[in-house]
Amino acid sequence: MKHNELLTSLLLLGISLLLASCGQTPSKPLPESRESTGIIASQPDIELTEPTEPELEAMREALTQAELAWAEANFHHALSLAQTIRYSALSDQDQLRGLYLQAQLDSVFSAYPATLKAHQALLRYNLEPLGLRTSDIEERIYQLAVRHQDHATTVRYGLLPLLNPKVSPEYRRDRLMSIATAISHLKADQLIDISRQLPPTAQTVLASVAQPAVLERRNVGANLCQQWNDSNAFGTISANECHGDASETGQGALLIALPLSGRLKVAGEAILDGILFSHLNQAKRADLHIVDTEEVSDEALLSVLQTGQFSSMIGPLEKSRVQSWLTLSQATQARILALNTPENLTDSARGQHFYQLALSPEAEATFLADTVYGSGARRILIIRPQTDWGARTLLALRTRWQALGGVETATATYRGQEDYESSLRVALGVADSAARRRTLGRLSGLSMHLQARRREDIDAVIMLASSPEEARSIKPLLAFHFAEDLPVFALSAANDLPQQVDHKDLDDVVTLDIESLQPIPNETPSSPALARLIALGIDAYALSQLPELNAPLKSLYRGRTGLLWVDEQGFVQRRWKVLKYDKDERKTL
Repeated sequence: MKHNELLTSLLLLGISLLLASCGQTPSKPLPESRESTGIIASQPDIELTEPTEPELEAMREALTQAELAWAEANFHHALSLAQTIRYSALSDQDQLRGLYLQAQLDSVFSAYPATLKAHQALLRYNLEPLGLRTSDIEERIYQLAVRHQDHATTVRYGLLPLLNPKVSPEYRRDRLMSIATAISHLKADQLIDISRQLPPTAQTVLASVAQPAVLERRNVGANLCQQWNDSNAFGTISANECHGDASETGQGALLIALPLSGRLKVAGEAILDGILFSHLNQAKRADLHIVDTEEVSDEALLSVLQTGQFSSMIGPLEKSRVQSWLTLSQATQARILALNTPENLTDSARGQHFYQLALSPEAEATFLADTVYGSGARRILIIRPQTDWGARTLLALRTRWQALGGVETATATYRGQEDYESSLRVALGVADSAARRRTLGRLSGLSMHLQARRREDIDAVIMLASSPEEARSIKPLLAFHFAEDLPVFALSAANDLPQQVDHKDLDDVVTLDIESLQPIPNETPSSPALARLIALGIDAYALSQLPELNAPLKSLYRGRTGLLWVDEQGFVQRRWKVLKYDKDERKTL
């Protein structure tokens, strides 16, 4: 009898545990976003007894252990310890330690506004007991603002260190580039508001660039350089950072080397349309000479450039030929603006005037990672096709996401439409939830009517769909599997839809793309993909005409494919437009 009672008890215990967990994957390990307050989190509005000395000692020890856990990157343990501490009962110095710890925890577990508020609160206190200076917190605020693309805060907290003559050239170069990029996104009235919060020297700098005539010009970097030089606030600093090799020029005859026949004919002709559009709209035009790379060898192109007749060449487009020009560019002084990236990115054997401008899906995936992280998401679900394109974009996304400190919670991989639902069910944990429900019914012998649930440890979904058909099929399935509340991000490939098609299946999806899919007035491209290539041609021509490209700040340019600049390795970097589907429109964020 006792044996039967024991079996019954164990069965009831098993059913109770299954009921508690039915429809769930492991519970969400992170707390909901919350606002940080005061020197320490506010206490409940109830009467509390004074802690005893042993209790105070335990709280002080918990604070120390939480700080150690944070230093060892054990963030969840640090959070659990911090939540056991009643800070208002501790000394002022321990409360300050708690405030600093809370600000650091907010940077991992809270939304950006709460994190910013927590760090700004630290600036009201004397931080010397913590071994910190006000400038340390301001630097951390600046880094957070850059990561979250908060342009106004980036300028406000990033400008002052540039006035310190002791900072290294590398530090100054990176800081100038970040501030100039942020300024290019702001309006004159925003810059004036920021300048009111800064010392007079910094006010002079911002006042010199807060001119609509300067900010509205496309070649914003050159104008910022000129204005900063005129303000004398940086002295020779901006002169060193703004100017490259004065002998290099983008003026003169221009050689266009594109595939105008063969398998890449359509792409080559679209890029050429953009180049010709820009060329015909120039008041002072360079001479153009157009060749078909399907009919002309690389050696023949090099011979033409070595005559000195052409100062620049736009092309080639083919990836294999770009690889060849890494080496060939050393034999000419002409500027080479290649329109693709080579297979071997580690190859350093390239000419001094060799640059690479491309609409690379890997570069786009890297920028998408920054965008998602800037939105406040830290744990992501990635959905990607099992193709070479999907593998390349996934690798680029993962590399950047890990560098940012984010967590890849799960990945759903599909080979075709028949895999969409099954891969999502597994990645979202719905399949496990359904399995537990069936197990519970089998153990209890009852008919169970419990709702399956998805896992709760996901902040956002990144959909690496390679076509609009994939994106339009996957997005509704997320809602079907209880993930309709998760923000969804996608690459520009999801946008390749005719204008007359209803976009409701992509409603609320955040995506990257160029500013306009119809860059040439009175012409309608046959597809959005071709429109991007036309925009690429427009940007290629504009960059070829800039006098200097080997100074990143001087090359900062508002292009049709995004905000562009050339880094020290000769790659043209891009900040894409971030758009959001809203019914039948895509609105800029």
